[in-house]
Amino acid sequence: MKYKIIDGSNTAPKTFEMEVSQALDNGWKLQGGIAVTEVGPDTYYYQAVVKE
Repeated sequence: MKYKIIDGSNTAPKTFEMEVSQALDNGWKLQGGIAVTEVGPDTYYYQAVVKE
């Protein structure tokens, strides 16, 4: 089983959404929910995915 973290920290939310959608289209499955962290003016997004 393979695990991957999609890191949307340096991208806009739309780009992060597209990266997650592309992973799903490539056979990856979501593992848990999206982690969103705000530090000052910065927002960090992460999504774990898994592939059998």
